[in-house]
Amino acid sequence: MKNLCFITIASIICLSCSNKPEGYISYDNIKTISKKRAKTEIIDVKRSNPVSEEDFFDLHTSDINFIQLDNKISLGAITKIRRYKERIYILSNDRIYIFKTNGKYLKTIDYKGHGHKEYICLKDFQIIPEEKSIIAVDDLEKKIFTFSLETGKILKVSDEIIGTPFVRKFNGHFYHSVHFNNDWNENETWQLVVTNGKKIVAKQFKMFPISEEADGANNLYEYKDYMNYIPEYSDTIYSLNKDFTYSNKYIVKHDNSLWEKKNEKLSFEDVRNIMKKQKYSYLIADMFFETTKGIVFELEEGQQDGEFIEHYFYDKQKKKTFKIQTGWYGQGINVIFPIQNSFVYNDEIYGYYTDVANYRKMMNPNLISNQKLQKIVKEAKTGDNPVLVSFKIK
Repeated sequence: MKNLCFITIASIICLSCSNKPEGYISYDNIKTISKKRAKTEIIDVKRSNPVSEEDFFDLHTSDINFIQLDNKISLGAITKIRRYKERIYILSNDRIYIFKTNGKYLKTIDYKGHGHKEYICLKDFQIIPEEKSIIAVDDLEKKIFTFSLETGKILKVSDEIIGTPFVRKFNGHFYHSVHFNNDWNENETWQLVVTNGKKIVAKQFKMFPISEEADGANNLYEYKDYMNYIPEYSDTIYSLNKDFTYSNKYIVKHDNSLWEKKNEKLSFEDVRNIMKKQKYSYLIADMFFETTKGIVFELEEGQQDGEFIEHYFYDKQKKKTFKIQTGWYGQGINVIFPIQNSFVYNDEIYGYYTDVANYRKMMNPNLISNQKLQKIVKEAKTGDNPVLVSFKIK
């Protein structure tokens, strides 16, 4: 009888295990990344000073440059842009297009398909100079593709331990930014999961209820000898350190922060409604660009007639915050603020303009005092590839 009971209980346990979905991740016995005490800097948006688009570029930036991308190939929606040495790498249409820094098209990394060593959908990529490689993520197939930085050819394809769209290789480990249910574990999802390529070695940031309906963001940033990480809807920028610790780095202080609702399970529609009706705001997790002297970042701010993206500049030297008034084209404008900021390379912030020909409908090109930009706007044709813009913070 005892043996029969034991067999019955064992069968129930096995059955419950078998009911777990394929891809289920268990976090039992996985260590949590430890917190390291560090000075946290407050970026106070509530005390920000307004600065015009023109004054921002005239007073706070230098070394402004524009790159008209070659129209030999036609780019679609841009997913990600990076620079390494004299090359620009752009992820679009599930392909990585490579240009010279003067905009001339060079070649395309294209292994899209359903065959052996082909990907279905690329969501992210990372240049790893020390390994002379580019890694790219296909989260549909749960695979990481490694390409040669020199030739663009496939070096290897490896299985992801956990299938996520955004991955960074840092200090010999893979850091995965996890959406709710990426891991098929509804009871214990973590926002950051670290693997060594063979197994999960650490976890961090338990998923808050509000984050369960978040869209997902490319919110891991390589910076110097650490990475910045921003959980979605959070106001805190974390530093992920090489000694396998993390620390608070910045906190963006603003009124009616959506993060106050972090313990509430809100649908996407609920978030949109309280943003509009109660004027909540949040730091956009994939729009934070830090240089040695300053930071450009964005907040999504709710108002009665909708939600708006507002641009801010934090002067790290003077500890001052400025709200950049974009879209006001005055006499003698020097630079038009990028339609989209993208990345930082060698202390330069890069962004881009799409459909530059449209600027002729909104303003007189002769008002643009920067001769190179004026020429680009005057000669632009509808359907041209984007124009990159870069600048340094003074």
